[in-house]
Amino acid sequence: MLVWRDLKGRHQATPAWLVGAEGLARRHTDQGDLLGCGPHAGELLDLRRDAVWHAVSDGWAVAQYGELEPWRQARRLPWAIAVAIEDGRGVEWLVPAILSPLGTPACDLASRLTDEGWVEEPTTPVARRAIDACLAAAPFLRTDRLAEVELARQNEWLCAVLEATYHLDALAIGKLGVITGTLRLHGLRAACGLVGEAVARG
Repeated sequence: MLVWRDLKGRHQATPAWLVGAEGLARRHTDQGDLLGCGPHAGELLDLRRDAVWHAVSDGWAVAQYGELEPWRQARRLPWAIAVAIEDGRGVEWLVPAILSPLGTPACDLASRLTDEGWVEEPTTPVARRAIDACLAAAPFLRTDRLAEVELARQNEWLCAVLEATYHLDALAIGKLGVITGTLRLHGLRAACGLVGEAVARG
């Protein structure tokens, strides 16, 4: 489980990436509020002496207590299809098909009337970043040229996908060493709509 700690000692603060997370629990300590997601998270929130804290965005730190358990951080996705990917550690990730096989956004878009007429756009900023990342990555994946792209750029693309799929922060993804080669390659392929087998989400 991931545990987040407020390093600024704010009152009842919640980082932007945890807003709307299901089962969000909080425990006040003299070293900052602790937050965790998922069933029974409140029972697991304490300041462990063996915890390794990593500073992330906006005055928050994150530590991994036991197993990673990404399902605890899962967002309610605007995408209907997701692919299950098991990384080299045996951790299962659900990655949505952010683009259709035709390369168009596969998420629920909002229609907005502008001076130029009706436009369709993603409903959240994280969805917008994920779509942009996939639109950038897809041409390289479709032509088996991903190796030509710098590793840092590939990781940025996957971070955008994971931020839209889970209540996570890109700095936390990086500092916790979440990304593996398997997750990067197959996660980007799934997000770009280039995987045959998919699991429908209810």
